[in-house]
Amino acid sequence: MKDLAGSCVNVPGVWPMCEAPYMLEQGLASPSRLDLIARRFIRMGPCKTLDTIGVPLFTSIGRNTIDGFAFDLRVPELCHKLIRDGRLGRSANQGVYLYRDDRPVDDAPEYYLTQTPPPSGVRSDDASVSERLMFSIYFAILKIASMGLSSVGDLCLGITDLLGLKTDPLEELRKLGSAGLRDEFDRLRAEPGPRYGLPPAGVDHGQPGRPVTYRFVIAAVLNWMVVGALFAVGIRYLASKRVMIYHLQILDVAWTDLTPRTRILMLTLMKGTAQIAPPMSGDR
Repeated sequence: MKDLAGSCVNVPGVWPMCEAPYMLEQGLASPSRLDLIARRFIRMGPCKTLDTIGVPLFTSIGRNTIDGFAFDLRVPELCHKLIRDGRLGRSANQGVYLYRDDRPVDDAPEYYLTQTPPPSGVRSDDASVSERLMFSIYFAILKIASMGLSSVGDLCLGITDLLGLKTDPLEELRKLGSAGLRDEFDRLRAEPGPRYGLPPAGVDHGQPGRPVTYRFVIAAVLNWMVVGALFAVGIRYLASKRVMIYHLQILDVAWTDLTPRTRILMLTLMKGTAQIAPPMSGDR
């Protein structure tokens, strides 16, 4: 996985953290409602997360990420307003939320507005708010992958752990397919704006609808060869209760060619092979 300023694994977390203040600025939802909807699919809502890490820190991270990856995003104006007003986050006892008796409370809706009136035609029902938050993550994953910085699979694994996603983004992307993703991003581009322009086609081996290339074929063949070698070692172990050193050397050579899911499978299956035999004369 390659990298730039801000870490490409963290980028899909920046998008919903920008998207939530955008919706507050448009008057589409309150902070507590945004967080309530977001917690259906994520560990912590974006507004609470923003207050927890601190508004100045997020503003700095957001600016570096947007500049480093040349995204069609902007640091939310609401973040600048909060900093000007001394509402720096949970540590200051006021940020996106006001804190009373250590409990977060929404401010008046007018405080968050920076767009008056809100854009016409923008939906504010629960399903639309959820879609806008969730698909900002999907879009960022595909955008990073299209830049050649990582694979869709690796990014999905990283962001699932980072944000505590309750659904597998890779599985959701596969279910939607290229046509479904295009429809969703077209709808978002028509409402929130041009930042949801569809990423270039052929993002990743795991992206549905991508034409098969020689690199994909080679990667697939290598993976199946290594999986075959793994099961051969397993059969040898079951037969003799011994794992020869040269077996481990074979697996070690191909380790970097494995997908993350295959690595997890290998580690799981090899937990019981703690007995490693010393090299024998016939095995050298």
